[in-house]
Amino acid sequence: MTEQANRTLKAGRNCRSAAFLSLTALALLTGCTRPVTWEEEVPLTTGETIWVKRSGTYSFNYNAGSAHVGYSPDWKSTIEFTYKNKKYVYAGEAFPMVLAISPEGEPNLISSAGVWGNQHGYPCVTPYYVQFRPDSSGMNWTWPDQIESWLYNLPSNLLVGLPPLKDDGKLIRPLDRKRLNGSILIFSDYQRIDPSKRPENCVNSKTVR
Repeated sequence: MTEQANRTLKAGRNCRSAAFLSLTALALLTGCTRPVTWEEEVPLTTGETIWVKRSGTYSFNYNAGSAHVGYSPDWKSTIEFTYKNKKYVYAGEAFPMVLAISPEGEPNLISSAGVWGNQHGYPCVTPYYVQFRPDSSGMNWTWPDQIESWLYNLPSNLLVGLPPLKDDGKLIRPLDRKRLNGSILIFSDYQRIDPSKRPENCVNSKTVR
């Protein structure tokens, strides 16, 4: 065998080894998670401003048949804050877009119903949002079949989803939030609670009037 043939064979073996190691590393990473935490400065319609602690998780995904390789956000997050010396904690699959104080002085979280609505048997109602209300402990949240009218047209004041991993640990102020919410703000129903928002592709036939 010539020297050139030997070099070619060796190079081929090295490439195959590198490819094997890369695939092995990807396989090991699959299922790994990375947490992301941040704090948001949230202006309330009462004129008050509070800081909200938030957290979520990214999971590494690799599929040989998919073009996507890397970390993707999990559809679950946690929101913690204190209001009037009482602590509130929400943990769930919804990503609220509004933190509002009710006429009774109680914090409420409002999210676009979307996929969450289909997964939780939420009725196909207009406006298609879900309103989370805390119990006396501030740790458990329930929702009515339809949001209350005092919420109509309230502006969005929370980050929808998770920030990029590079923003882990950062303080997010209103201008930062506007930048991170980015393209979803072209939709009026994410800028504010739109009373005319109708459900799309809703699988729940129950109607509430």
